[in-house]
Amino acid sequence: MANTIKIFFSSLVMLSLILTGCTEAEQTTTGNEKTPFVGGDDALELEFLEGSPPFEVFDSGEFPFDVTLKILNKGEFDVPPDHITITLTGIDPNDFGLDELPIWTNDDEMIYGVRKDSEGNVIPGHNIYTDFTDVFNFGEQVSGNVEFTLRANICYDYQSEALSKLCFLEDVMNIEDNPLCDASGTKTAWNAGSPIHVTSIEQSAMGNNKISFSFKIKHVGSGMISKKDSECDNSYINKDKIYVNVTTGIENKVLTCNGLSNAGNGKADGEISLSGQERTIMCIQDIGGLGEFEKLVKITAAYDYKHHTSTDILVKHILT
Repeated sequence: MANTIKIFFSSLVMLSLILTGCTEAEQTTTGNEKTPFVGGDDALELEFLEGSPPFEVFDSGEFPFDVTLKILNKGEFDVPPDHITITLTGIDPNDFGLDELPIWTNDDEMIYGVRKDSEGNVIPGHNIYTDFTDVFNFGEQVSGNVEFTLRANICYDYQSEALSKLCFLEDVMNIEDNPLCDASGTKTAWNAGSPIHVTSIEQSAMGNNKISFSFKIKHVGSGMISKKDSECDNSYINKDKIYVNVTTGIENKVLTCNGLSNAGNGKADGEISLSGQERTIMCIQDIGGLGEFEKLVKITAAYDYKHHTSTDILVKHILT
């Protein structure tokens, strides 16, 4: 009987270890190790820290408080220092004991984006906290309770990246059976996590010495796009402007893309405007005498991005 109890207890311990191992494995965040990016349509996420500001404060200058926000990089671009600005709106600074509402800038800290290691495991992006150290304090008296909405607006530089594979054959007009790759048709586009994606890419032949490929670039996020380094200016001249760079890496062979003002050996770049949140660009790449292979094409888009988050502050009257 004693031996039976020992065996039963040992079995329970082994089962417990197995279940614990399964639980720990399920907690590991993994991705597809055969794709280059984590993906997604996020960039920086902005939120008020719980309790800062408080949900409820009192009037008559009896309840000073601070405001703190959390910034989390959920995209795959590393935002360098001095490229983020947060402003506050929605309240009159004089009501809350200030001459003007404070502005926060990221002066000295890189905010790294999401990463994927060689095994496909997802490494989360970095986060930082923004402290508005000016003391907010509602000085007037209110009748009853009054609610105010505080909005935080964030403006920052961001960059999107997409990769695809192009097919290079020696004679794209007379393709033999079982070719190395498909020189025409739809190609897969892999997008890094960001609010602008390459949503489709098509390749086609243009004679023995040229190939063409076209791609659609689209805003898939919910923020506002403006020209890079414009400080998120929403005027007509800067709104919906992005700077696009296309690189095939083909040396000594010119790449041209419609709408991109600069053409060069294996690369083209220029500023474009999105129409209806998207734009289609066609490129032509010289390929004479290159041989047969597949090669990555890299497409990047740089821009300023702006969005906001809000919270409510209930000001309560102190009875005297």
